[in-house]
Amino acid sequence: MAVKHIKTKTGFELDIDDSCIDDMELLDAVANLQSGDTFAIPVVISKICGESKKALYDHCRLESGRVPTRAVAEEINAIFEAINAKNS
Repeated sequence: MAVKHIKTKTGFELDIDDSCIDDMELLDAVANLQSGDTFAIPVVISKICGESKKALYDHCRLESGRVPTRAVAEEINAIFEAINAKNS
């Protein structure tokens, strides 16, 4: 099993095991997202980030303590782009 190191343009870094992408529950959650179900975002985050979920939230956290949904979604998109680029 190979581990890929991902770094987004905002500086968030995590290591992703290839096997986490081969997950039907992840595919279901992504399909739900694309169908407009925004409540699938936490499932996608957990499946992709695993134990790095808190680090992702902390990376996106504002001074007020809030974690903006848009910022997290942008990071997840960047992670998927990086995964796709590494798989090309």
